Amino acid sequence: MNSKKLCALQDKYAEQSYFEVKKPEHKKAVKELLQQQTRGLRTLLGSPYQEQLTDLDMALIGVPFDLGVIRRPGARLGPKAIREETSSIGPLNHETRINPFSHCKIADIGDVDLQVFSLDAGIKRIEEYYHQVMDAGVSPITIGGDHSISYPILKAIGRDQPVGLIHIDAHCDTMGAVDGTKFHHGGPFRQAVLDGVLDPERTIQIGIRGSAEPLWEFSSESGMTVIHIEDIQQMGMEAVIEKARQVVGDGLTYVSFDIDSLDPSFAPGTGTPEIGGLTTREAIQLLRGLQGVKIIGGDVVEVAPEYDATSNTAQVGKQMLFEILCLAADSRQKVKLMNNSIETDQVIAVIQEYVDACKVGGVERLKAIFHPDALMSGYMMGEYMMGSPEPFFQVVKEQPSPSESGAVYTAQISKVEVTGQVARATLKETNFMGMNFTDYFHLAKIDKKWKIISKTFGCE
Repeated sequence: MNSKKLCALQDKYAEQSYFEVKKPEHKKAVKELLQQQTRGLRTLLGSPYQEQLTDLDMALIGVPFDLGVIRRPGARLGPKAIREETSSIGPLNHETRINPFSHCKIADIGDVDLQVFSLDAGIKRIEEYYHQVMDAGVSPITIGGDHSISYPILKAIGRDQPVGLIHIDAHCDTMGAVDGTKFHHGGPFRQAVLDGVLDPERTIQIGIRGSAEPLWEFSSESGMTVIHIEDIQQMGMEAVIEKARQVVGDGLTYVSFDIDSLDPSFAPGTGTPEIGGLTTREAIQLLRGLQGVKIIGGDVVEVAPEYDATSNTAQVGKQMLFEILCLAADSRQKVKLMNNSIETDQVIAVIQEYVDACKVGGVERLKAIFHPDALMSGYMMGEYMMGSPEPFFQVVKEQPSPSESGAVYTAQISKVEVTGQVARATLKETNFMGMNFTDYFHLAKIDKKWKIISKTFGCE
């Protein structure tokens, strides 16, 4: 370095009382990083904490559940361990340049409240919880918990159409029932396929190894693509990434990362360690290579911190969770940018049909617009109604027609957001018989047509 350049650097930096960054994305990342360091409450990936799903794009969720394990328990402590270790993570991914917190509204919404003494009840509760998440149009990123939790999560995520899966693991987890129990951590993806929520032909399982190989016949029989650890060595990681992208295609895809996919020298804190696994660098390369895949959600499972005195497993788990969050946030952001697509136009058309039917008291038309199991709640005409939309239809039916007293219903669509097979819409400046209120809708694509699943209306 010549003296002139050294003097210029000294003039600029030697007397700085506080470091500075120039790039806008770096400034935002530094601000968020400092907020993480001073935030008193430990949260997943240092994200803000809120209990409700309101106004969120994505939710970080803990599922402290390990009743599905066949060998060593302890994964129920995974969410707690990850929260303890999530300072100094992100928010900017230095390679992909993704800052998920800039792309989306994200929060740690806490843990699923579980019945920890009943496997079947726990699986049912997890599914119910994730249906609520999907109803809110929120993309879930989960830390388990043993791998049995992926089954009820997929039942919610794939309820409208089966999703694809990128499954990174030492084990295929497609075995059958054990002692009459099918909801264990060795078989979640078998059950998801049989329930029609997971497309096996759009499923790839990467890193498979170990003595449990005879248990995974269902994977090949159902059409899943299995990449053993030896295949990775022969193919190279770039070819594995390309194969994964080819298998899942351009459809909605879930990512499930079992920490035992890694060699136990990197992550010993797990219930079923298998030697000869992926390195952390290989795992990160694999996940980052999936950027652009339509990721609808993901999980990191089987972190059992009590088997690791160093806390390395939790450190690794938080990084993998962050990588999946980046992928899903990038995917969600791209969906947002496509909100003027044909899907959005179709949602607007359904809402407009609803508005028109309300104007003329079209009870039968309204019934056709709503899904048969739709829920409606709110205050209307001073009376609280929840459950079937029928009471609302009756209210509309009893009003005078527009020819008798003018329009009984007016509304303006103010916001529509489409994410995959779900959509949210808001109607403001709504007036019903002189009363002002706001409509909130959740829609889902059912049998290739958009249907209103739930509607909330509140008086202003």
